[in-house]
Amino acid sequence: MNAMTLTKTVSISGLVLLLAACSETGDFTQEQICRASIAAIKGKSPTVMVVDKTEVEAETELNIFHISYKRPDDGKKWHFRCKIDKKRAVWAQGKDGRWRDQAQDPTIRFP
Repeated sequence: MNAMTLTKTVSISGLVLLLAACSETGDFTQEQICRASIAAIKGKSPTVMVVDKTEVEAETELNIFHISYKRPDDGKKWHFRCKIDKKRAVWAQGKDGRWRDQAQDPTIRFP
């Protein structure tokens, strides 16, 4: 095998591996993106965010992550919902809060 053929083979193999490793959200899961998004919006560490439950939204078929954290000073538990819609994390507070998907709402976008 000559050097040019070897270079092409290595390049194509590398590209195939790169494409196979890519996902819609890069190296992060939707759950990780939601935990980090809620943490950023609320000024907390993602490590305190807990995913309590995951469900699928019937009309959009998007995963909805139910996330909570306990406030350390008084132990109050705060609840949120989060879903990934294309390249944006959309969130809501509590079980019945509205989805924060309006122009005035804090937005978390990722490449």
